[in-house]
Amino acid sequence: GIMVDGNRVQVNIARIRGEKKKQEPVIEKTEKNFSIYIFGVQSEQKALYKRLRKIQGFMQIIRLESSPSKACPEGKIALVKFESAKHAATAVKCLDDAVFKGVHIKARSAAEVKHKTDRLILRNLSFDANKEDVWHALQMIGPLRELHLPQPQRGFCFLQFFSAKDAANALRKGIFSVNDRDVALDTCVDKQHYAPKTELVVKEQEDDKNNEKEEQQDEEDVVVQEDSNSSTSSAKIDNTKIDDAAQGKTIFVRNLPYGATSNQLKTLFPQAESIYIVHDKVTGLPRGSAFVKFKDTPPSSIIDDLKLELDGRELHLTLAVPRAQVSQVVKSVKKEDKRE
Repeated sequence: GIMVDGNRVQVNIARIRGEKKKQEPVIEKTEKNFSIYIFGVQSEQKALYKRLRKIQGFMQIIRLESSPSKACPEGKIALVKFESAKHAATAVKCLDDAVFKGVHIKARSAAEVKHKTDRLILRNLSFDANKEDVWHALQMIGPLRELHLPQPQRGFCFLQFFSAKDAANALRKGIFSVNDRDVALDTCVDKQHYAPKTELVVKEQEDDKNNEKEEQQDEEDVVVQEDSNSSTSSAKIDNTKIDDAAQGKTIFVRNLPYGATSNQLKTLFPQAESIYIVHDKVTGLPRGSAFVKFKDTPPSSIIDDLKLELDGRELHLTLAVPRAQVSQVVKSVKKEDKRE
């Protein structure tokens, strides 16, 4: 600015009428291959600059800003520009999973990082699992834009990766281990798909709230539903279903893909008399398991002789047990875990 009669006046170049004010570009699309993102930075820009200037082709730190509140790893995110795509790729290999100022950082090409990627759901979490436990299991895949554990714990959490490539790799792997417990990752289903069931789910939750315990939710607190292609409406496991289990003609199928349908299971079990896909009573989402009832074929022969897969996942088959025995099974498993 300049001084006029003792006042400072700001001077700018005049624009043509109708011309929009140009905003300072953060990063051009053509330069994305030349830039990288660094996640989990716990230092100031000056310290990061001293580290990056040792890497060949480094040009500048475009910006250093705080991560989203639910991101992992925690810390700041740096956008860094290099002279060429080759230099940027070399920097990613050098910095990804490196230790900087005592913490592990992650690095990705700016071309891989998307504004929005598919939201994923991780199921079968233990109720004492926390954010750090989940991140420890997933950090080998890539940085997370969101890691959200609903409270109180319900045995699942929501995830969103910064990179669509990382999300695809995570879905391809499918099964992870969190606190020595296998958990399954899948794409979230559109909420509107389950909207009509909300009132029924809430009502059942209120009716059973005082009679159920967290330790029994994985086996007892479920809503059993036919697939959406079936004409049978949703129904809770009733006495008839328990009698079927007692007769030894029903098997419990676990590790199903969450998008599995009853028609797919009918193809795997052509002798089946009926098939029930299990849904969570609170969320209405599939739990990755099903009950398959047989009319004549003894399920034990199927469990012993067949190793079935569906969409790349090996299915786990066991004889279904009556509800009266579920609590005993849960308690026995819990005792074994304590002994270990």
